[in-house]
Amino acid sequence: MKKLIGLTALVILFSLTLNAQNNKRGNRNSQFTAEQSATLKAKKLALQLDLNEKQQKDIYKMMKKNAEERVKTREERQSNRQKGTPLTQEQRFKNANLSLDKQITHKAEMKKILSPEQFDKWKNAKNKSMNNRKSDVRKKGNNRANKNCSCNNNPRKSFKRSRNKI
Repeated sequence: MKKLIGLTALVILFSLTLNAQNNKRGNRNSQFTAEQSATLKAKKLALQLDLNEKQQKDIYKMMKKNAEERVKTREERQSNRQKGTPLTQEQRFKNANLSLDKQITHKAEMKKILSPEQFDKWKNAKNKSMNNRKSDVRKKGNNRANKNCSCNNNPRKSFKRSRNKI
């Protein structure tokens, strides 16, 4: 009886842990509509860059268009994934190329809308956030690699292991 209760508690704990991890991995912006995410992004940029009304409206239009395109492509990818049709190498290349083209046009549009000082500030903030994401990914990867190896943390163990190999 005790084993059954312990096993049940273990299963419940395990399922709760998995559920919590799935909730963490969800996209924060997927809960908003295209208009809502465009409004939030435009207001964040307005606060960050001190935009005037015309700039705010132009950025809102651009962000709304981008958000609608993202929703459309996300739905296409989900339908392809549900059908079970994997992407060919040519399709992956086309998607990567299209993504880079969108980034180039986004940067050009931002350059048209913003003043030179605002554009520099926006570019620096964007580069800083990208560097933070990259370092977070590196840290996460290092933690996974070092998790199973106890020799990295204890110099005596690594010395003993190297001495035993000789």
